[in-house]
Amino acid sequence: MRRPKLTGIYIITCKFNKKVYVGSSLDMAIRWNSHLIDLMLGKHCNSNLQNDFDRYGVTAFSFSILQLVPDKRILKKIEQQEMDKHEFLYNKRRARKK
Repeated sequence: MRRPKLTGIYIITCKFNKKVYVGSSLDMAIRWNSHLIDLMLGKHCNSNLQNDFDRYGVTAFSFSILQLVPDKRILKKIEQQEMDKHEFLYNKRRARKK
């Protein structure tokens, strides 16, 4: 039985410094797995997130779904709105177009 793909906005939070990484994905389970593998291999594209992951370890981070977004055409717009709500981001300030 196949698991349903969850499209939406997610957040990765460092419990020690409260910094967050906000992202969007058409399949959040696959995306979280991709983040985790890259972080564990020391190859994550976000060097600040990677540095804190190396410093604090995997148990210092949580992954949460912020919002399901069934319409992928507005995914980046909602991602940017969520990024704008946070002061301490690992992200750059603009959501990347995919």
